[in-house]
Amino acid sequence: VQEAFIENGPKKYLSGETGGYRKGAWWRPLYMVMVHVLLGREIGERWDPHLARPDDAEFVFSNVAFTNLDKVARRENNLDAPLRRIHDRYYTLAEEIDVLKPCLVWFPTGRDYDEHLKKALRNFESEDLEDLPGVARVHGLEELLAPGGVAIRTYHPQGVKGSRIRAFAICLRSIYLSACDPS
Repeated sequence: VQEAFIENGPKKYLSGETGGYRKGAWWRPLYMVMVHVLLGREIGERWDPHLARPDDAEFVFSNVAFTNLDKVARRENNLDAPLRRIHDRYYTLAEEIDVLKPCLVWFPTGRDYDEHLKKALRNFESEDLEDLPGVARVHGLEELLAPGGVAIRTYHPQGVKGSRIRAFAICLRSIYLSACDPS
């Protein structure tokens, strides 16, 4: 994701500054989960402006790499169909993960995108976790991750309503703490 967009958009807004990208229906739940997962901040059932702290936003946006599986929009009758066909043959996601060697990769895509993830990541396999509905362990990326790293696939937190977002964030924090050394 372009640095200028992050700096002047969601980071500015999520720091509590005026301006920035305020239509944060997509960013706010991701950010809520990230401040809980990475920093242990308590979160409620919905966005709370008290979560907009400059130091937290700086930490999150300095320690999390955001990318999109699709660099070109998927729409019927997309005018960029030739570009879409090229894109589908040359996914860069595996290379992006390999360069970063993260301890945790989180695909907030839900199972509906597994077919696309399999195109982008040749060895992608998901295994639903019985005790955690909506969460799947992703296998086949081990060589791309830091030693002991974990990849998971969940639904997007924007689709999680009410108290479920806290439970969801607690689950992800537990996985993060088991895979990564946050010190």
